[in-house]
Amino acid sequence: MRTVIAALLLAFSVPAPRAVSAASTPADLALPEVPPTAPAFDGWEVKTDKVLAREQIDMIQSKLGGKIKSLRNVAYIVNGRIVQLNVIVPQNWQEGDKIYKALASVKPPWAVARKPDALYEFVGPNDSIDDIKKAHDKLANP
Repeated sequence: MRTVIAALLLAFSVPAPRAVSAASTPADLALPEVPPTAPAFDGWEVKTDKVLAREQIDMIQSKLGGKIKSLRNVAYIVNGRIVQLNVIVPQNWQEGDKIYKALASVKPPWAVARKPDALYEFVGPNDSIDDIKKAHDKLANP
């Protein structure tokens, strides 16, 4: 399933946890219509930054098992390699739980981060794992 999800996200982006409990965020939290801007990481250069169209989102959300309000794919150049970060805004907090659980079941903990307004999924080559872990830590623990 990990390969299918990553392939779908990469296919539509050709141009990426720490859990936050539902008790700490209201279920009716107004999530943004547009995904948050691409986060900046030391030494990471944005190559492409795309907000996906609704048709693309519909296909991806069916694989993730939760409804997505908006989705941004950001490709970075990191030490000569491409690393993608998928910024996923769920339709609501409950849908975010579903998406987070789907991603966390197939991805290592350092590849998925959750914030109150979005989920972040890192996708990259194995030789970028150390860079991804550092970026995840910065994103998860600002």
